[in-house]
Amino acid sequence: KKKKKKKAYKDDMLKLMAETRDDSNLVGWYRSVNHGLYLEENTIAFQYTYQLENPSSICIIYDPFSTTKGRLSVKAIRLTDQFMKFFEGRQYGPSKIAQFGLTSKQVVEELPLKLHNHHLVHAFLFEMQHKIPMKYGLLFLFVCLFVCLFSLSMSFVNKLLYIHIYVLINDDDVMFHSCSFEKLHQTHEYQLLDTLRQLSNAIDDFDIQTNTFRTYHSKSMYNKMAREELLQKHVCYYHLLEEQTKSNTTQHNTVLYCELICLLNCCNHRRRKPNSEKPVD
Repeated sequence: KKKKKKKAYKDDMLKLMAETRDDSNLVGWYRSVNHGLYLEENTIAFQYTYQLENPSSICIIYDPFSTTKGRLSVKAIRLTDQFMKFFEGRQYGPSKIAQFGLTSKQVVEELPLKLHNHHLVHAFLFEMQHKIPMKYGLLFLFVCLFVCLFSLSMSFVNKLLYIHIYVLINDDDVMFHSCSFEKLHQTHEYQLLDTLRQLSNAIDDFDIQTNTFRTYHSKSMYNKMAREELLQKHVCYYHLLEEQTKSNTTQHNTVLYCELICLLNCCNHRRRKPNSEKPVD
């Protein structure tokens, strides 16, 4: 059912893209990540599925938190051929990794990106270059790049630019002060809060794993002591049995020796008896 839903969704999206006269070839997929962390099992599995169907397919990674810091964080990645062969067997282990000689840098390869604006965006920028202050130029450029990257409609672009310009013109208090001490307040940094939250979750997971290891270690030590105690009992029983066997063997040999001596004496007595009788005249 999931495969049918995914296929229906892809067909609908390709149909809509064809109606807007855009490129309707499925060349990859897009994912928004947090703090640039994209090497996860689900991401690798999805990309592996896409590359099986189309070896040239890519995955666009966008990091909104890094973009808010003034740098557009967009990457195009693809699984390497070496990792595709390794992932095909679905048998993971140190021996398998050593066999293929994989490292952390050989899982994905980053492809170069070339971003360009639509010609209507260039025309609009040329018209608004005297109306928008220079300090908002980078922010406006990032908005346009984001819009062009994800192929949003031009009506949405016009509304977004209209709202942005209206705020800049009518709100004089909207300023980016270089000496704003409010930016130093930690509660305003969502990235720091998210990092602390992830760190807290990681500490909880580590605590759970530590308790699990301690329980396993105590059980293994108890089993080891029980095994050594049982082995010691078996050794004592073996020595006792060996001593009993030796004593029984000695007694048995003594009895046999006595019986043998008695038998020899009887034989000698029978041989000597006829010689002892005197002849009768």
